[in-house]
Amino acid sequence: MEKSIDGYSGFLFYDDNGMPLVAMHWQHRFNHMVGRYNDIYRMQMPNITPHVCRHTCCSNMAKSGMNPKTLQYLMGHSDISVTMNVYTHIGFDDAEEELKRMEDFRKAQEEVEQKKKPMSQKMFKVVVPSIIIVVWMLTCYPVCNKAEGFDCFLYWIIVGCPFGIRRMCLWLIPKNFGISGSIGIFALNCIIGGLIGGVVLIFKIIGIAGEFISIVTGRFWTKSSKVEI
Repeated sequence: MEKSIDGYSGFLFYDDNGMPLVAMHWQHRFNHMVGRYNDIYRMQMPNITPHVCRHTCCSNMAKSGMNPKTLQYLMGHSDISVTMNVYTHIGFDDAEEELKRMEDFRKAQEEVEQKKKPMSQKMFKVVVPSIIIVVWMLTCYPVCNKAEGFDCFLYWIIVGCPFGIRRMCLWLIPKNFGISGSIGIFALNCIIGGLIGGVVLIFKIIGIAGEFISIVTGRFWTKSSKVEI
């Protein structure tokens, strides 16, 4: 059963008689340890008291970033100014470290801003071509959706024509043909361009998909590394 003295309980240390140890007991033990050390070593240790340890604990918790109100509660101070002004000892090295931390935070923010710009440019290069391709494919769909069924070959030609006609190495130029012959040659150019463009479009879609996956996975790994840090 926990011992209670004058209505108080929860004592940490007791003596041989079961009575709680007070500051005087620890002061005596500290003095004994410091005296033994100074008798043995040439470099003398300054006087250390339990109250000095209390100040040190408060300063270390403040340096670690503990909430000031939480620190006030743990120290048992009724006024937070006592916690922050009397018990918290901050020196030049601590101020220098805090300024360095702020500078590192500013550099990290600049790096994030620099990464956002290329990311938005990459997304623009992926999203805009994707929208154009989807709109064009949807526009061509009703033309090829005939009553007897969907004409896949015609769909391939129409969809691929804009992407392949300009990649043709050689245009068939009508010469000494009539109007019908010229129209036929022009149609043949469109068919060849459409066939080439269909293949080009497939590779273009694969490239856009790969670029999109790289952007998504890149952002995922960036976020994961931040969490780990």
